[in-house]
Amino acid sequence: MSCSLFLWGVSSRRKGGLSLKLLGMHANDLARKCDCYDAPILFIFAEVCQSVRDACANITRWVELDSGYALFLHNDLVELQQKRELLFKNVRDLREKHCQMEHKIKVRAPSAGATANTVDTACMCAEEHARRSLP
Repeated sequence: MSCSLFLWGVSSRRKGGLSLKLLGMHANDLARKCDCYDAPILFIFAEVCQSVRDACANITRWVELDSGYALFLHNDLVELQQKRELLFKNVRDLREKHCQMEHKIKVRAPSAGATANTVDTACMCAEEHARRSLP
């Protein structure tokens, strides 16, 4: 008597019954090792356990790859902070240059009317240059 008829009273040979073909490779290999082809229901748990092991391995691999992405983001953040510091240094240098130019114009100006126009023009040029250097 086959083991399925003895244990479960159901044969996989009937139409609509559970077949080893419906299960995965792991369950089929286990059935071959046990030489029990007529009770596929015995191998469902083994197939589910294998699927859980595969899922855990994939999640572990995903977590490892995700930690590499965090390092990638950290490196980008450091690079952007360095660019930001460089831009702020440029703005600070331009403001200092603007103040120096403004002082030179005030000291060398021959008349009050010419000073106002020259200073306004110098201020506009320095502000435009600072705006262009910022992102």
